[in-house]
Amino acid sequence: MKKYLALFLIAIMAVSVLSAAGVVTTQKAAAAPLQSSIAVVNYKPGATYRYAPWQFNQNFAGFFASSEGNITHFETTSGGTAYSSIRTTQTQAGVSYATVGMWWQLRLPKGATWNTVENMPCTVTVTVLYVIQAKGNQGTYAQARWGVNNGNETSSIVYGNNLHAKTATTTFHTTVGDVFSDGPYGGAYAEADTWQHPAGAGHASAVIVCSSIVLAFPQAK
Repeated sequence: MKKYLALFLIAIMAVSVLSAAGVVTTQKAAAAPLQSSIAVVNYKPGATYRYAPWQFNQNFAGFFASSEGNITHFETTSGGTAYSSIRTTQTQAGVSYATVGMWWQLRLPKGATWNTVENMPCTVTVTVLYVIQAKGNQGTYAQARWGVNNGNETSSIVYGNNLHAKTATTTFHTTVGDVFSDGPYGGAYAEADTWQHPAGAGHASAVIVCSSIVLAFPQAK
């Protein structure tokens, strides 16, 4: 309980700073990011790229309502922190989300082709702290998830009346082709999601703080 309380206080302080700043976005990022926001990485076996929150270039948030009426919701991102919350009445349903992370563009060495590198090893390591809480019926959810943009991810979810807080460091062992699955583009992220489905009275909140993302190209064995 003391561990959960400490994590909860840290997360609440992060959310308080975000709320004071008033940083809110509602436009979801495109599949291929804008050139100005991309981080170019050079493929080289043995190379490692480390990113802190101030370097993150994947930041977006949004909300979708699936019922009539004004649903109370809030979603925001700043640096490495994403926060999402939703509050519904008995006849309301919807989902709120917020995401932070990295977009990359892979640059191949001279003479190399995509076929040369797509099956070579690649790892992505994401370190997070999260607090998720749901108060409502079995359709009230809060979720924290983190991983690679191709769908290789891990997550934690609560529903009904529950609270979960934790720190985690996860390494995804994959290939260059899997990470950079959108042409030369790839990415890694941390996301906070809250939703009510089906309709019902409830309140859910989720905050995830991503402290680092590491992209590495291990030497092939």
